[in-house]
Amino acid sequence: LQIVPGVLTYAATHQGSTHIFTTERDGGNKIRLTQRASHWSFHAVSPNRRYLAMVSHADPTEAGTPDTNSPGTVWVLDVRTGDEYALTPAECDAGIGGISWLGDAFVTFAMSCNGEVSKAYLAAFDDRSRDASLMLAYAEHMFPVRGVSGANHTSRATYVVDQERCVDGVCVGKPQIWVADTETMQKCQVTDADREFLDTSGHRGAVPRVGDHSPVFTAQLRGIMFSRNVRDKDPGPTGHHDIMRVGLNMGALESNEFRCELPGTEANLSDEILADDAASVGVDGAYLNELYPQPTIGSDMTNLQEILFVGREAADNVSRVYLADMTGGKRELSLE
Repeated sequence: LQIVPGVLTYAATHQGSTHIFTTERDGGNKIRLTQRASHWSFHAVSPNRRYLAMVSHADPTEAGTPDTNSPGTVWVLDVRTGDEYALTPAECDAGIGGISWLGDAFVTFAMSCNGEVSKAYLAAFDDRSRDASLMLAYAEHMFPVRGVSGANHTSRATYVVDQERCVDGVCVGKPQIWVADTETMQKCQVTDADREFLDTSGHRGAVPRVGDHSPVFTAQLRGIMFSRNVRDKDPGPTGHHDIMRVGLNMGALESNEFRCELPGTEANLSDEILADDAASVGVDGAYLNELYPQPTIGSDMTNLQEILFVGREAADNVSRVYLADMTGGKRELSLE
């Protein structure tokens, strides 16, 4: 390979071995990119399409898939030469919830070192020293940061802060979406999730996260698309997720204001566009979870009305890659 072919990439596990693949828009011409199996999960292709930044986790789940809650290491793969090297320190947990490129030279991700609260970092993709002191920490909060996603060829990134909220002595993680500028270090809050939805039943584990996840910028940084835990649909092990979108006011970020969403622009795309209602549930009566949304914002600008996402029914431990359009049509792209 000279560059990463195809138009989209995904990680897939078969018989306990996980690799990263690339494929075309119709799901054809699947090519394996990784030479060795690992517990690969989050990954991103460089704008010049020569490099793949990817996260390898320390442990698998019982099903053999990567355990994204286990410690992660960020790796870089040169698809032209096959060279592969670790970017983040061995003693740190990196790539927490996502990884992204800011131009051809830098990658951004969340990382926690020495038990400290995780922050968002910017690192040179070709620095093999694995020295955290040479990386820029640009989003520091009292609570953990994760799910970092950058806007290519800009200095801006969006991420999740696991804000804690307590009710009657029971505390839950209440993820909020923020935006930051890696040059000015300014940051602002975008969402506050469903403030009244706390659900402390414990079915999501010791520290439930009932809020917003996996943010990504839409075209020209006009808004953010993300996944939100919502009420009144089959919860599953991590709650039910719908795809949401909210408009951004970048002028508020530049003015160093605390909030920078456009009031009145928040919309549930799963309900309004993807027809996620009682008539569209699966054969077992389960709603489809819509996770890790990706709008069409790359070099192929021919169709900005498509959304790539990972779908999973609440009772199913198998996730599949779907491409959806604004008319509500969905097409599965991954293998059975």
